[in-house]
Amino acid sequence: MSTIRHIRFLPANPAKKHVPCHTWLIEVPQARLPVGVITLRLGNPVTSLYYPGHIGYRIRKPHRGHSYASRALQQLLPEAKKLGITELWISCRPDNLASRKTAEHNGATLQETILIPKNHEMYTQGYRHACRYLIRIQ
Repeated sequence: MSTIRHIRFLPANPAKKHVPCHTWLIEVPQARLPVGVITLRLGNPVTSLYYPGHIGYRIRKPHRGHSYASRALQQLLPEAKKLGITELWISCRPDNLASRKTAEHNGATLQETILIPKNHEMYTQGYRHACRYLIRIQ
């Protein structure tokens, strides 16, 4: 089993067009082993978060395949709700099947696949398209 532990809050950085963001460490507590991180970006999913979405998760390569990101996302949903988020958006590359399964396993539905503009930061990171998933938080 894995748990999440809040490790930092970064305020908005308008110069970089970054919104405020919370980060949690994903850990296996019995072994005190950090396996990855999950972030929650705060912003408008129609404007500032249209391309990146609210959520980002990264699992270190040796720890992939154990559903750590899925459990972390499940644990993060109540935190998002506390912050007033009722519609949570997740973006991922179309070929990233693990990220797509993580989103879908937590109730996300694919809304669209979008083209990333050349002037967006995600384009410089190698994204050309992104799948946009939506989770409605009850």
